[in-house]
Amino acid sequence: PGRRGFAQYQVPARSHVYQETQPATMAYTLFDGWLLLYRADVKGNRQGLRVALPGDFVGYTPLPDAAYSHSALAVTPAVVCAFRQSDLHAMIDRHDDIGRHINHIQARYLQYCETSILGLGRRSAEQRIAHVIVDLYHRLERRDQVDKTAGTMPFPLTQEMLGELTGLTPVHTNRILRKLRSDKLM
Repeated sequence: PGRRGFAQYQVPARSHVYQETQPATMAYTLFDGWLLLYRADVKGNRQGLRVALPGDFVGYTPLPDAAYSHSALAVTPAVVCAFRQSDLHAMIDRHDDIGRHINHIQARYLQYCETSILGLGRRSAEQRIAHVIVDLYHRLERRDQVDKTAGTMPFPLTQEMLGELTGLTPVHTNRILRKLRSDKLM
């Protein structure tokens, strides 16, 4: 990062912005592209937490000397603005409004994760996939990235990534996507 404590980086597709358990020295605002936020188990199996879209703030931790609790993988080429965690903590100490704003972002993220966990346990496979797609549709719509006339939106996630977000195997994800297409829902 530069003198002001932030820097802009280009991240190639399929590269990590940061990884789980690494020291959380930076937080990021996503300017362009998509990120898959996920956790991995001891065998390396990934569980998708959410998709970060342009404008999202990721990687922040309120604790000094903390490690990242999850990884951020660029789904597409991405552009991020990186901020030193220590600089953010100092700004929060000086400006209550910044602290409240970051707290609000973190609370929304926690609410999203809680809803996702509930959905993994209570929704059918079709409902899980539909929920991810509808959620992305609405988030992209707010960013003017939906073509309502054609009924299309960008969707660079692989079937494997969609399975990771929904707790489904790639084979089952493929089967459900075929069913949604044959039922003319997608």
